[in-house]
Amino acid sequence: MKTKNNRFKSVIILLFGVLTFCKAFTVIISYKDDPTMTLALKRNPISSNIIRHYEYGKTDEYLHIISDENEVLGEPLLRSIYRIPLYAYLCVFFILIKY
Repeated sequence: MKTKNNRFKSVIILLFGVLTFCKAFTVIISYKDDPTMTLALKRNPISSNIIRHYEYGKTDEYLHIISDENEVLGEPLLRSIYRIPLYAYLCVFFILIKY
């Protein structure tokens, strides 16, 4: 029984680790005159997760992962992750690690 609880706790810690990473280091970039949406990695964890650029291709400070017209794959899920503040993810993550 103890190993099932440890596995469950490990899965929950991994899940919150991935959610924290997504919230802290991913960004959705949209462009003013183009329907293309881009999912990218950002360097600053406290900067905005949704950015609207005025010119297509002027996003050199981000590492582009995927681009698609109208919507990035998994965008509704990412937007729901972005609604929760980063400190909430960090608090839950560290509480789970401690206990």
